[in-house]
Amino acid sequence: MLCHCLLLILFDFGFIFQNLNHKNIVKYLGSLKTKSHLHIILEYVENGSLANIIKPNKFGPFPESLVAVYIAQVLEGLVYLHEQGVIHRDIKGANILTTKEGLVKLADFGVATKLTEADVNTHSVVGTPYWMAPEVIEMSGVCAASDIWSVGCTVIELLTCVPPYFDLQPMPALFRIVQDENPPIPNSLSPAITDFLRQCFKKDAGQRPDAKTLLSHPWIKNSRRALQNTLRHSGTLRNIDEVGAGGASISSSEQGHNIEASSAEKDKTEMSPSETSAVSKSYEDDSSKPNLTEERTNNLERRYVSNQFQFVIHKI
Repeated sequence: MLCHCLLLILFDFGFIFQNLNHKNIVKYLGSLKTKSHLHIILEYVENGSLANIIKPNKFGPFPESLVAVYIAQVLEGLVYLHEQGVIHRDIKGANILTTKEGLVKLADFGVATKLTEADVNTHSVVGTPYWMAPEVIEMSGVCAASDIWSVGCTVIELLTCVPPYFDLQPMPALFRIVQDENPPIPNSLSPAITDFLRQCFKKDAGQRPDAKTLLSHPWIKNSRRALQNTLRHSGTLRNIDEVGAGGASISSSEQGHNIEASSAEKDKTEMSPSETSAVSKSYEDDSSKPNLTEERTNNLERRYVSNQFQFVIHKI
């Protein structure tokens, strides 16, 4: 028989999960309880997790440009979650699933909590050690910014195949997360992504930008712009303005012929001098809703990623 406490925990998990509805969140389809088990039925995401894809015997570490495509979608999912008052508390590569079309979906809400319950859960150290924010380890108060710290750790994980401090045992790693000014950032990274990580790794949770603000960070914006320019240069987006206005759509066969694998080969996203000087300041919020043209561009970005890494998909 399922114990009463476990049933309450699982009920709370289902209550949070079943009310979420976003393209970057795995869908909760229902549950089935037997005498000894509670089966939770979720949407099938066929391409598996990013942690599985970056294994050395598969694709290995991602280039910066590809990481930006995935992290942008993670941030979009977090914007939605935080607006719903939900903190994920376990953002990492293993909990980021992908479809064959390159769509990212956040999964595993087993330790998620409502913001209104954050004070109650302050004294519970929940998550995975190497991705934990300092305030979680010190039990000083979990908040939405704790997810942002984990996003920074996930960026390093996707770039190097391991999160920060992975060479240490969990307890020494937790000590270093609290004591160090910030986790070690690889020297080989571009200025743009380095600044993005420094924003995520601000020790004071109140000073970390939220997910919506990070979507406007130059690393994310420039990576998307570079990918769109590649698609335009190849002819894939030559009619994007007409498509957004209701013109002729681009066929999938045409996309397949036109997409070229050149953007993801560029591991570095360059910043202009003006962007470099302004990058550490607060970023301007773009409150306007994405129009049809932007949505189609995002879809093409995902198809580009999917086509470029088809061999990864087939191996999985």
